[in-house]
Amino acid sequence: MIEVHDDFDTEPINWRHFATDHIWKHILKKHLPKIFFWILGSIIFVTIVQSAYNLEEQIVENGILLLILAGCVGILPLAGPNIIFITLFAQGLLPFSVVLTNSVVQDGHVLLPLLGFSLKDTMKIKLFKLMFGFGAGLTLFTFGF
Repeated sequence: MIEVHDDFDTEPINWRHFATDHIWKHILKKHLPKIFFWILGSIIFVTIVQSAYNLEEQIVENGILLLILAGCVGILPLAGPNIIFITLFAQGLLPFSVVLTNSVVQDGHVLLPLLGFSLKDTMKIKLFKLMFGFGAGLTLFTFGF
């Protein structure tokens, strides 16, 4: 449930409320553990896959497929799975074009409020981001990035 602050524009900011409710309870207690476990899980996943397969060879052979996969994963309305692409890129295994495609398409939970108002507008935005992400990613991929 989204908390509504009717007095937001009329009263000065209550820094204690902001620090306690928004920073401590919401960001640090709710989101930070999720981010930590997504990153840890991504590192473990990449390590396991690397030990089972020649990941570098697979990525070179299937670059376009990975670019398409990155765009499709970006459609999901959560940011966690995208950390796998960042982890692979940070380890020097994934080309920048794949990470760019994923980053352009994905928007985490941002579109969920719009989805409650207009499925049509949400789909238009996602389709535009997907086309733009694929266009930018394919262009960079073609030039070896």
